[in-house]
Amino acid sequence: MVQLSSFKVVRYRGIDGLSIPHMSRANLVTGANGVGKTALIEAMWLFTGRHNPGLLWNTNLQRTDSSPVNPLSRLTEGELELHGTENGEAHELKLGFERLDGTSPDERVAGAMQDDLSRLPPAAGFLRTHLDGKLVKGGAGGVHLT
Repeated sequence: MVQLSSFKVVRYRGIDGLSIPHMSRANLVTGANGVGKTALIEAMWLFTGRHNPGLLWNTNLQRTDSSPVNPLSRLTEGELELHGTENGEAHELKLGFERLDGTSPDERVAGAMQDDLSRLPPAAGFLRTHLDGKLVKGGAGGVHLT
């Protein structure tokens, strides 16, 4: 069973620079509506599933029925960065979207028929994935968005 003993969100949704230095087996997260409780839980979920970048396309995570061309665009501006200590070992996840052409992925989607996903243009980019400071090649790091 995965257990986080510390967690840090550098950049995710509206959270920028949240650090939880000590966590136990059970943790209570409280706060008013709209302060980021769900975003914190999502960030932890992404971090514990860091070897599966396909999680970025989860419709509950994206909170929409349509999948974005750039899966990071609704989650963060720039690079997504999460750090934590899991089962006694420190880990880091950094995800970035790199375009292969000069066109913004969001501009490409805006110009396409959004209600007909089969007509969306292919993405001209890929996810750049760093796990524990190392670029992941193939698999997680070489996911070509289509």
